Amino acid sequence: MTLSVKELSEEIERCIEKNPNYELTTKQLESIHQLSAQHQAVVWLLLGLLYENVGNNKDAEQAYKNVKQEDDKEKYGKAQLYLGMLYKEQGKSHEAEQAYQQVKREDNKEAYAKSQFSLGLLYQENGKLAEAEQAYQQVKREDNKEAYAKSQFSLGLLYQENGKLAEAEQAYQQVKREDNKEAYVKAHLNLGVLYKQQGKLDEAEQAYKTIKREDRKESYAKAQMNLGILYKQQGKLDEAEQAYKTIKREDSAKHYAYAQWNLAFLHFAQTSKVNCGYLRRILLSDDAKTYAEAQYELAKYYKSIGKISQVIEHWENIKAIHSRKTYEKVIYPLYIYRKIQQHRTHKRWLEIFDKVDEIKKLLLIDPIHEGEIAHYTLPDIAKILLANETCGFGQVSPMRLSTIDLMNDPTEGALLNRFLGLDTRYVRTEDKAFISCFTFHHDSLNQFRLYGKNEQKEATGVSLVLNHEYFSSDSITNNIRTTNISEKIENDALKDSKSMISEISTKDEIAVKENDEPLDNIKEIAKPKCLEMKLPLYRCIYFDSDSELIKVAHREEWTFCRKEGRAQSKNWAEYEQYIKQVEKDCSVKLEELKQLVSQVYKSIKKDVEGQQDQAELLAEILLPIRYLMKHMAFKEEQECRIVYVTQWNDDVIQYDAEHSKRFYINYGQDMVKHLQKIYLAPYAQQERNMFEYIVAHAQQNGRTEQDIKVRLSHNPFRQYS
Repeated sequence: MTLSVKELSEEIERCIEKNPNYELTTKQLESIHQLSAQHQAVVWLLLGLLYENVGNNKDAEQAYKNVKQEDDKEKYGKAQLYLGMLYKEQGKSHEAEQAYQQVKREDNKEAYAKSQFSLGLLYQENGKLAEAEQAYQQVKREDNKEAYAKSQFSLGLLYQENGKLAEAEQAYQQVKREDNKEAYVKAHLNLGVLYKQQGKLDEAEQAYKTIKREDRKESYAKAQMNLGILYKQQGKLDEAEQAYKTIKREDSAKHYAYAQWNLAFLHFAQTSKVNCGYLRRILLSDDAKTYAEAQYELAKYYKSIGKISQVIEHWENIKAIHSRKTYEKVIYPLYIYRKIQQHRTHKRWLEIFDKVDEIKKLLLIDPIHEGEIAHYTLPDIAKILLANETCGFGQVSPMRLSTIDLMNDPTEGALLNRFLGLDTRYVRTEDKAFISCFTFHHDSLNQFRLYGKNEQKEATGVSLVLNHEYFSSDSITNNIRTTNISEKIENDALKDSKSMISEISTKDEIAVKENDEPLDNIKEIAKPKCLEMKLPLYRCIYFDSDSELIKVAHREEWTFCRKEGRAQSKNWAEYEQYIKQVEKDCSVKLEELKQLVSQVYKSIKKDVEGQQDQAELLAEILLPIRYLMKHMAFKEEQECRIVYVTQWNDDVIQYDAEHSKRFYINYGQDMVKHLQKIYLAPYAQQERNMFEYIVAHAQQNGRTEQDIKVRLSHNPFRQYS
């Protein structure tokens, strides 16, 4: 008895469901061959889909290949489309391309349209942009409306990413809601961004307004977010507020959180106040990053009104979700606040803590006039800091922070106690400080004579001039791990959010996605253990213990004149006033700190044994500025530094047993990325070719976008034997 197409298909389907690797029996094969050519094509196409659904790709591939063009052109077109998709999922790009190209418009319009769209995505993934453009353009609306809409969206995205804005606009406008809602809303989101980039604000507004909640809830939320940002930047605060308030949690929890954040800061420029009510609406389940930042801002508010319990509560909330970047800001103050909370006189302790914080913020470098900082070192050290394996260097290393006892000032860490009148026997901690030093002088003969001396010969080193982005721009206390802080922070991918969420340019799902690299092709490269976070850079305070004179590190007039190439600098006068104000404020605040400290120190001295906890707390509160004070004798160095205070059990501490026999911490930022210039000392000029070679390799390999200059020092120097 001959089975019908339906009966045969159902029988085989039951067999495959029971056994994904099921092989057709001789009888079943005979039944297929007894069918007409057209019906055979139907069965093989169905078999391919059945095998693919159960993960049997090998038999699915063969089934699709069994569909012949001469048997049924329409089914052949579908089979080649499915075959191409199967190959694509397996990472066989070449085979996928060949399969897609077999589909002809005259055989099957719909399969042809989908194949050309898929071919466009494939070409785009492989960087063949001209071929991708051509493939997308082959798809016509009359072939298949959905494939046409997706192709026009992808074409618009391709043009937009390559700066062809007019062509992108035209492509996006071809996408109709009735063809494909998803492509339509994404096209109009990108149209809004595109119009705004061109200053066409009315058109941008209309593009965002076109997107409706019933189209796609998440896209509607994104459109309202971008609309709110657009209104805010135009000063239309009421309209911005309305747009943000339109977003519901059920539309998109993440964008609801963004909207609440932006509502909280909407009137900040006018009132200098944050609306904490909106921040309280942000839940952890909405978006962990935004929730962490909201908790941080709420803690700042309660800190400003002296509500210590609420401050601790919100900081604890950050700790609970392991948001690394945000928790790094609060790990030290949270520890201090917990200890302060235990004291009846916690208000006085908070005043000391806040005063230290004020001084620390004063000492943070100014990126406007102090945007470039120099680090002096040996030529050989500079090479392993800047080079990588591609330059032929087997040994490469990040910058190292060294222990404080290696510094040239023997009073390091003790001067602050001397200024405040504290006995180091009582007010001290057992923590270890690691430091890396920099200077405002980029090409200084004095620095070349003191540092980076090759074979102890003066003026043989190099000066590496870095921009301020090598360091943290915030005066946050992320650089202190006191002995009693034992919490570990989970490493995650959360990034610090800003006060306003940036525009959203939708590129997912319909657009090209990047493929993961096959595991077999990934080489294991041993990376040195590093301190991954950026550290803030502070100017040093110079203190003369005899006169109690206070000065701060700064640029000198000649650095402005030399940079501008003239005897008088128009920027020096402004900067000089700025530094004088910093010095004045620093002196005043240090005196205020001395007065506050003296009150608690009196009780400590009366009962040293009984007040050990208070003595320890005082020492820990002073930690952020303890290693920023140097003796006045070193003022000509005009030093600034990054400091990391920790304990011996910190796993970032390493020991160089082979060479220096010293403890150190690797600073995890790529120096080349932030390098601006290299100055060679008078007796290091023979190194010029090597550093130009290293810099050229760094630029060629995409490690830096800077135009790094290698320059010879302007300073004359005669070296005597």
